[in-house]
Amino acid sequence: MRPIVDSATMRLVEERSFAAGQTVDSLMDAVGMQLAARIHHLAQKSKNPPLVLLLAGKGNNGADGYTALSLLLQQKMNCVAWQVASPSPHSILDRRKQAFIDKGGHVIDFPALPSIDGPLLIIDGIYGAGFKGKPDADSAKAILWANSQSGLVVSIDVPSGIDPSTGEAPGEAVFADYTFACHFPKRGCFLGQGWEHTGGVLLADLGLEHQRADLCLLEPSDITHMIPRRHRTQNKFQAGSVVGMAGSLGMMGAASLCSEAAYTVGAGYVRLLLSDLLTNQVGQLPREAVKTLLPNTIDDWLPWFIHADAAFVGPGLGRSSEVMARLEVLWPHLTIPTVVDADALFWLSTVSQEEWKVKDKVLTPHLGEVGRLLHRHIPSVDDALIHYLRSMAVTTQSTIVVKGAPTFIFSAGQPVLVMPRGDPGMATAGTGDVLTGMIAGLLAQKLTLPSAAVLGTWLHGMAGEIAARTRTSYGVMASSLLQSVPAAIFQLLEQGAEGLPRGYVPFGRAEPKRIEDQTILI
Repeated sequence: MRPIVDSATMRLVEERSFAAGQTVDSLMDAVGMQLAARIHHLAQKSKNPPLVLLLAGKGNNGADGYTALSLLLQQKMNCVAWQVASPSPHSILDRRKQAFIDKGGHVIDFPALPSIDGPLLIIDGIYGAGFKGKPDADSAKAILWANSQSGLVVSIDVPSGIDPSTGEAPGEAVFADYTFACHFPKRGCFLGQGWEHTGGVLLADLGLEHQRADLCLLEPSDITHMIPRRHRTQNKFQAGSVVGMAGSLGMMGAASLCSEAAYTVGAGYVRLLLSDLLTNQVGQLPREAVKTLLPNTIDDWLPWFIHADAAFVGPGLGRSSEVMARLEVLWPHLTIPTVVDADALFWLSTVSQEEWKVKDKVLTPHLGEVGRLLHRHIPSVDDALIHYLRSMAVTTQSTIVVKGAPTFIFSAGQPVLVMPRGDPGMATAGTGDVLTGMIAGLLAQKLTLPSAAVLGTWLHGMAGEIAARTRTSYGVMASSLLQSVPAAIFQLLEQGAEGLPRGYVPFGRAEPKRIEDQTILI
């Protein structure tokens, strides 16, 4: 779990590091070495060796870039720097630039333009973690030039033009394919417009001092040991039973995706509760799901929610007055861990928060549904929204999963967790229903609310990436994402197997790691 910091916190961490004996030069050497290794790895994926071009500003990010270029020259890579802003004489940037030239490197001074003939890989070192305001005119032109190129772009710390604390982009901003975070990712990469510009997050380990933070980035090491244990003698009910209240006329696909997703992550038994008006729609549902047709009398529905291990409520239910009335009566009796989504969230938006009583629930709204719950338009996640939802998770004793890119997870007593996995192709109908069923299936296997939310969203994001590799981001559908969940689980099992046979299933020798049990020293 990696802390996500703002500019002021990063300065404080660096100052403490320098006071403890660290030097700017040694820190820059470490950044440059790890950046060079990342660039070399990315360049090897190109069919033809690319030209590595550094966009250098007048700060330390440019110096980091020159350090990496000097190391890449030693590996016989073709490197050039474009100096967008003149460095101060005798500054660390000036010294690192000269060291690059002394090793045979070539520097182009703005406004002269680089001449590109062949593949290109750009290192964006114009601005860094101390950036505020708009890019100056020269830097804005260089950013526009970089955005017009077809090669990969790797930004150092934060894409130039993005506010490192808020994610705002009041002027031109680099669209990076990757952002290389110097030890701690910056808040602006995940808030506001930042995620659109950040691309994949690459992490450098610099051995800097840790301190507590309210926002953390989930990493693979946080996830690999969370998969529920299997027991050789377990039966289907011991594997976990789920009851679902989902689907309506024309919306049975939502119920189908939820129930199949719960099975796909390991639940042993899924029962769908359906209105007896839907008798003719039952054939659209998975064969494995048990279908129970009931009259609208709520007394007939309640017993099923008492005996199950977990529930999901909302997807495809519709918003008729009958459905809303049924939810109102059912709500106080939902005492098992329950995933609340879609039309059940709509019903919640009609009730005052004092009446929510959502303890032991996982709420899974997207930003539009968050806005409806809070009765205001919310275009993106910002610090104010994070503070509000963090408090809401505490007062309601629930876990709130704000679906999106990235996904934010709020739980009482925990920092806000950022889940960075996924693919743009997941922005299609039904993928949220898959997530709802996955989290419910994990809750049924006795994972806690925060752990089920973390593991469910991580596997969901991995599945989206796997589906996109075969179908492209244009062709991902909820059904293809669902079909990719087993491959995501398989990958996670391999990552956590530590020398055990491929696809090793963890049996019940120990409880899986919970996200709440992990020490968070930030």
